[in-house]
Amino acid sequence: MKKEWKSTLKEAWKTLKEFVSKGERKHWRGAVNDIREFYLSSEEQEKLKKKGFIVRWLLLAWWTLGGMVKRLSPIRGIFLVIGLLLLFRVVGYGVGSERDGAPLLGGLIILFILMVELKDKVVAKDELKEGRAIQIALMPEPNPVFPGWSIWLYSSPANDVGGDLIDYLQLDKDRAMVALGDVAGKGLPAALMMARIQSTLRALAPEFPDISALAARVNDILCRDGIKSRFASLLYAFLSTENNKISFVNAGHFPPVVVRKKSVKEAGKGGIALGLKPGTSYKLQELELDAGELIVVYSDGLTEAQNGDGEFFGNERAQAIFKQLHGMDALTAGETILREFNTFVQDTAPFDDLSLMILSRNRS
Repeated sequence: MKKEWKSTLKEAWKTLKEFVSKGERKHWRGAVNDIREFYLSSEEQEKLKKKGFIVRWLLLAWWTLGGMVKRLSPIRGIFLVIGLLLLFRVVGYGVGSERDGAPLLGGLIILFILMVELKDKVVAKDELKEGRAIQIALMPEPNPVFPGWSIWLYSSPANDVGGDLIDYLQLDKDRAMVALGDVAGKGLPAALMMARIQSTLRALAPEFPDISALAARVNDILCRDGIKSRFASLLYAFLSTENNKISFVNAGHFPPVVVRKKSVKEAGKGGIALGLKPGTSYKLQELELDAGELIVVYSDGLTEAQNGDGEFFGNERAQAIFKQLHGMDALTAGETILREFNTFVQDTAPFDDLSLMILSRNRS
């Protein structure tokens, strides 16, 4: 019996250590953040920041309960309130005797409501996991091989599915296309639009050697068939084995950052985002890279990421990292950015999708 108790205590201690480990802390902190953002209004979230620890958690519990009742279907909300009223009779808040079984009935009603809600959430979660698996299957290799070039592609969603687009397609032995885009919003709606843009690009790219005409065509399709107020930024580029030039079109995305030996500069602004205005034309831009020079393209999940203190990663910190990248191949440069990024955010749950694309000219 004594050995069994020791074994049980060891298992309990091991479970507790795993629970408070860095990975679990990140998971539960992210869960609390998700609850706060889902159930609380923006005004309530701002008020929480000004409260002390105990008051903050009490208000979070109370407001979350209120938010949950509001978000339930009417019939479930009514039954939850009834269950709470019956349950609280056990501590004297209601009228009647605690022997009449009302608290037990109230607890069973609440348990039933929670079970139904949990079932709905589990089904939705499973569907999102399947969606994420499809997204991963559609993503290109992180280090596609293309003669004369070093390429590194990375994308990490803030939620189960993401709205960032990253893609690579070799059109023939001498030409390849790369793309990085950011759909407005996040989650499932953004992911669906991202998949649509990717499939449209892949279908049209072989037929449009002029990438400015390709961007205009994709924009017209999204304006015609898309949903109002839904748009996407996109940087779309062609690489060639025959020279060291990158031809690209920028549709409302951050300017690509060109890292040279003595300078780190943005390569000019592009046109408006895709899906906003039909008939938009896009300017073809070109960059020439020498050996050791590279281009960094990123989504706003990099500069707008926050750490536990609410501090933004910001442009200045990003630029300081970019200055270190000259002479690196794309993979090494990408790992350098991610290392600095993870050191900054630590276990803070991401608020937005993070995507990176690095292109460099091989030395050989």
